[in-house]
Amino acid sequence: ALRVHPDKVRSCEPAEAKAAFARLDAAAKVLEALFDHNAEICRELHRILRCDPFTVKGASQLLQLSSDAEESQVKKAKEDLKQKLAKAQLQ
Repeated sequence: ALRVHPDKVRSCEPAEAKAAFARLDAAAKVLEALFDHNAEICRELHRILRCDPFTVKGASQLLQLSSDAEESQVKKAKEDLKQKLAKAQLQ
C-alpha cells in the first residue's frame, strides 16, 4: 500500500497514485469479503496463485501430483481443479 499511497509516492503523478491506491483498496475489500464468505476457497486460491504452472515443479504443486504422475492422473487433477474454481466463482 505504501508503494502507491498518494502521500508517499514521489515518482509518479498524484492522480495515477490515487487511482492505483483506490484499485488496491477495492481489491483488499473483495479479498476480505471472500474470506468472510468462504475461507476455504480463499485459502485454495492463495495456494493456486503461489504456483508457477510453467515449471514441472509448479505444475505438480498446482495439481497436487508428483512430477512423474500418469497422464490420466494429470487430466483428472486438472478437471477437479477446474470444477473447484468454477464452484468458487458461483459463490
